[in-house]
Amino acid sequence: MDSVTDEHLLGKYAESGELRYFDLLVRRHIGKVRAMIYPMVLNDADADELTQEVFLRVVGSIQGFKGQSAFSTWL
Repeated sequence: MDSVTDEHLLGKYAESGELRYFDLLVRRHIGKVRAMIYPMVLNDADADELTQEVFLRVVGSIQGFKGQSAFSTWL
């Protein structure tokens, strides 16, 4: 499934509303997001909570992604 682009997964999620497509995006990007957050908080529990919050906000504002950049840039 690595050959499938983020944009393709976003399109499938937008079409169907099936969380499995969004789940694949989360799995693909969660490590990078957490790696950015941890140095700011220096606490595993806080980093995990904030990482979860990032993805909750993403799913709530995904319609704001217009495809003018890579999904990872927008994220």
